Amino acid sequence: MNTNHLGERTYSSFRGWKRAVLVRYPNAKFTGKASDTAIAYLGLDANRGHVGDWDDTTGVVFNTESQSTLVPAIEASLPS
Repeated sequence: MNTNHLGERTYSSFRGWKRAVLVRYPNAKFTGKASDTAIAYLGLDANRGHVGDWDDTTGVVFNTESQSTLVPAIEASLPS
């Protein structure tokens, strides 16, 4: 386990990444696969509530203040 420039934990195995996501976010859901890319998210939509990414070699578990609130914050700032 290492950390990236944002202080988020990174993992080199898909199984370890998925387990770490579920420890931090027990209600997380996943889309994608280990041999490609995968996303961990909260809620009903993989485009919102993003809490982790897998990019075929490295997994990241986001800090709640970094990525999981990014999409809703951007959408809230857009004119309707």
